[in-house]
Amino acid sequence: MLIPLRDENPRVIIPKVTYAIVALNVAVFLLQMGMGTDPKSDMEFTLSYGLIPAAATGATSEEIVGAWEVHLSDRAKQRIELNANVHSPFITIITSMFMHGGFMHILWNMVFIWIFADNVEGLFGHTRFIIFYIICGIGA
Repeated sequence: MLIPLRDENPRVIIPKVTYAIVALNVAVFLLQMGMGTDPKSDMEFTLSYGLIPAAATGATSEEIVGAWEVHLSDRAKQRIELNANVHSPFITIITSMFMHGGFMHILWNMVFIWIFADNVEGLFGHTRFIIFYIICGIGA
């Protein structure tokens, strides 16, 4: 795997939005890790702020079981339950963009953002870069 250390493009502007994105991602990750070893708190955080496709599309437990029926055992079918999110699916589309599954996940995401996003922000400008970042996050 090729690991970039820097790029050759000079900065055109101070990438304030890039710095803010990195800081926000790290802050959310530290908040999530600060929940300690309590799996229930971690799960509640993830269910509250992570994007759950079934909640975003309005699918019911019965629809999910129906779609996966041939692949699920009878016991698994009984365990599928959709917990209501604390937040709207439209909010979690944005909040989920700042959540990471572990240290290596956030580390490599932030390395690549730190190295390459300043060039994109310099090309687009601050406002258009924010819009671009959000659109890419929604698409991801």
